[in-house]
Amino acid sequence: MQPFSVSPKLVLAHNLIIFPLYNKTIAGYTQEILYAKLMHIDGFAVNIQPPFSVYLPMVDTMYEAARQLGNDFSLCLSFDMTYNYTEYDVTSTITRYMSHPNQLMINHNGVNKIFVSTFRGEAYTFGHNTTEDGWKNGIIQPLANNGTPIYFVPNFWVDASNDFFESYDYLDGIFSWWCYPSRGFSTNDIFSAVSANEGKTYIEPITPWFYKHNSVGNWYQGDYNIIDQWMNVIQLDPGMVELVTWNDFSEATYIGSYSAPVFADADGVKRNVSDHEAFGVLSSFFIDWYKKGAQPEIIDDEIFFWFRPHSSSAVATSDPLGLPKWLDGPYTVPLQDRIYGVVFLTDDATVTVHSGNAVDTVFAMSKGWHTLPNVTFVEGQQAVSVSRMGREVKTVVARVAVNNTISRYDFNVVAAYG
Repeated sequence: MQPFSVSPKLVLAHNLIIFPLYNKTIAGYTQEILYAKLMHIDGFAVNIQPPFSVYLPMVDTMYEAARQLGNDFSLCLSFDMTYNYTEYDVTSTITRYMSHPNQLMINHNGVNKIFVSTFRGEAYTFGHNTTEDGWKNGIIQPLANNGTPIYFVPNFWVDASNDFFESYDYLDGIFSWWCYPSRGFSTNDIFSAVSANEGKTYIEPITPWFYKHNSVGNWYQGDYNIIDQWMNVIQLDPGMVELVTWNDFSEATYIGSYSAPVFADADGVKRNVSDHEAFGVLSSFFIDWYKKGAQPEIIDDEIFFWFRPHSSSAVATSDPLGLPKWLDGPYTVPLQDRIYGVVFLTDDATVTVHSGNAVDTVFAMSKGWHTLPNVTFVEGQQAVSVSRMGREVKTVVARVAVNNTISRYDFNVVAAYG
């Protein structure tokens, strides 16, 4: 695989190695990679964590699966710095894949460098006096001295500022995790501009949702609209984009479909999680737009929509964790009982939203793509249809209905498309 420039316009998906979508075999990871390529994703940022004796063999297998498929799918390491590492843990893992044909490489000032990222790490010192000393003198410089230079674009949770790289001059770029518009868009604006000015790489995040309801956490982060996030990417044109995440069902950020029940609830029982494949398929349109710099042609009528499976006012009868709380503050932001969505139309059409027994909501829409105006859902089946000249040409019915009689809270979203 040829090295990319510092602004490669790649789209990666953050893949947590601990959560295989299918299984831990070459066949399983091959299926994951082919699935991602169908969504026009360029590669995985592989989230690695201790114990390495357990997870490195899985990373090895994923790299081998990519190799067997050819060199058009990139892989890179993203160290989860919420765990404990030695300098050797990090440097030896990086060098393990330095010569792999699918390793993501960046050509920086004529030098080919291994692309490395993180989740967190802004306070990690590796036993040195400061974070800068730890990363620069414990990781970056020793690797460079050994002929293994890295292109380091971590996810440091620090405030965005116009002089950011004056304090973090040892970084080759910055990767943000903030997707929620009230905070994320201002962060994107600053990091994107300062990275471009300094010749650095900014990785802008995209996520469909954020919600956690298990023994580790019980929170939500408001209503997300992935369309708004993608349009922010189109506007800013960052160096790279990372979907956060590919497969973290525990925080409802995944963009695919799981093949088997998983632990994703409060009571330790395995259940099927909501299908999020619609988000990945929808994203392929915007991925192409971002890469090519022009809106793709719409060649088919398509419908995408998503909603929560119960009202925000529904009361669970036997949930040991209770009502999820707003993550980013002491107050609660009420979730809207809303159907979100977007339709792609090859010609002018009538779009109808069906929600339970409520009166249908009807919109006249022109050729092109349109987000659904604010439609409140009610209990029952949810569907969206497109018609022309009184004839229905497409209808998508969600496989899960809204049901306000609940035993456990579920603030994840049901996503449908067709």
